[in-house]
Amino acid sequence: MDPLTPENIAHILLCEHGPLGEYRATLNAEGRTLNLDREAALVVGQWSVTTGLMGRGPKAALDTLLRDPLFDGTPKDVIITAATVRQKLGALLN
Repeated sequence: MDPLTPENIAHILLCEHGPLGEYRATLNAEGRTLNLDREAALVVGQWSVTTGLMGRGPKAALDTLLRDPLFDGTPKDVIITAATVRQKLGALLN
């Protein structure tokens, strides 16, 4: 078996029934939205490989990225971009 690549991990993250879908359902129940672009998913994939979390990385990354929006209830439309991922997880990417 080949190790997962950042692209493989981005695909896992973006799957409808993956970790993003779980968080999206939680926010939708509150009348909120969650969007993550492909570039951000690739940065999460790279972070997952760099930290050695591999397939567990997307959930760990989302836990960090969504900590504030989940607990303080804002913003209504949560948008995760590559810049957001780099800012919140950046220390671990270098």
